[in-house]
Amino acid sequence: MRPHITAEEAKKSVQLLEECELIKKDKSGKYVLTENSITTGDRTSKLALRGYHQHCLKLAADSIDRDPPGSRHISGLTLGISQEGYERIVERINAFRKEIALIAEEDQNSDKVFQLEFAMFPVGGK
Repeated sequence: MRPHITAEEAKKSVQLLEECELIKKDKSGKYVLTENSITTGDRTSKLALRGYHQHCLKLAADSIDRDPPGSRHISGLTLGISQEGYERIVERINAFRKEIALIAEEDQNSDKVFQLEFAMFPVGGK
């Protein structure tokens, strides 16, 4: 597990995942996902989700130093766009995220857990 956590933190996390019905025990007693992908949806504005995304983006930054390029994919773009261009891109990101979730749901042989974050934010302009 990355980042490393204590046994107590892991136990509490498993309990929370069970309570939220994100995992369950199968017939052999092994924990399994109830869904192969989980999404926050097209809009995230709640305070808890803000903290979640901040944490996930920190994990992404840490992954640059921790994980070899063959086990992660990080890329970015700096764009000059209008509000209309921004809205078109957000629509495409939302559609793409749904496509990715469908691929994960159809994958019957999952053996790893990845976090995929999309972040688009202003760095200059008006």
